[in-house]
Amino acid sequence: YVRELAQVPLANLLVEQRVTLTPDVWGACDAIVIQPYVMHIVDLKTGSQRVDATQNAQLLGYAAAALNEFNVMPSPVRYSVRPVDIKLHIVQPSIGWFDSWTVSVRDVGEFVKKINAAVAKACSPAPADGRTHAGPRRRRRRRRRGPPGVRWARCG
Repeated sequence: YVRELAQVPLANLLVEQRVTLTPDVWGACDAIVIQPYVMHIVDLKTGSQRVDATQNAQLLGYAAAALNEFNVMPSPVRYSVRPVDIKLHIVQPSIGWFDSWTVSVRDVGEFVKKINAAVAKACSPAPADGRTHAGPRRRRRRRRRGPPGVRWARCG
């Protein structure tokens, strides 16, 4: 299937390509095919449980990182004339499953905004009003206790 995608004139095929969104967020796509106006992200799954391409966060993350990595974001003028489509594909040969979903660059941008907002919220300090939310761990570890009369040795 990937070879067929790569047969389009001016197409680039990248296999096991590492893509980076930020220095801490990266992944390795099984295959990326960049055609004029279309980028294909192909992910091979070997499990027995069916995986859908629709709203797949892993594939959307790969798409965002690939757009960032290869700088194929269109200019505003070109985008308003013809948007670049991103086709996300899941291939599961072990169960005979293939799924595909097409998103626009704008959809991927919205996904990145949602992820950035969730990360910012999770990493922010606790609000002054005392409400809690997901954030850095602030719990103290409890001391391990053994049977009566047994002391735990300090390692290191």
